[in-house]
Amino acid sequence: MKAMKSCASIAILLMICTASTFAQDLSPALQNAVGKWQCIQNGGKVGGAVETWIHEGKLYGKMIKGRDGGPVNCAGCGGDQKGKPIVGLIVINALSPNGDTWESGTITDPETGKVYKSKIKANGDDLLVRGFIGFSMIGRTETWKRIK
Repeated sequence: MKAMKSCASIAILLMICTASTFAQDLSPALQNAVGKWQCIQNGGKVGGAVETWIHEGKLYGKMIKGRDGGPVNCAGCGGDQKGKPIVGLIVINALSPNGDTWESGTITDPETGKVYKSKIKANGDDLLVRGFIGFSMIGRTETWKRIK
């Protein structure tokens, strides 16, 4: 019984150390993508706001404010997000680190519900957010501004 408790304690300690080591391995450029961001659409039009975080080595983001005058719910979203309020909606989903860029995940347009492949790169107080279908060359990039 005592040996089982020791083994369990060691296993928990190893999991904690492994998780914290992985988080420390992320470059400052990758970590800089974490925060609150004002969405700025092409042409300078102000959109909503998104909060990003890292969970188990992947980047996620949720809407913390909808666009003024925009829809309140995501009528076009699929699955369990269909009809959910835009505020609180997960819009950046499971992007993985690659160099100083987050990629291989998706971003959801909260107003249409359309899901795109995504790449995100932090550049100081700017977050370069690219959504695309198929190839990265076919898409658009928005520059979001850090909310201080």
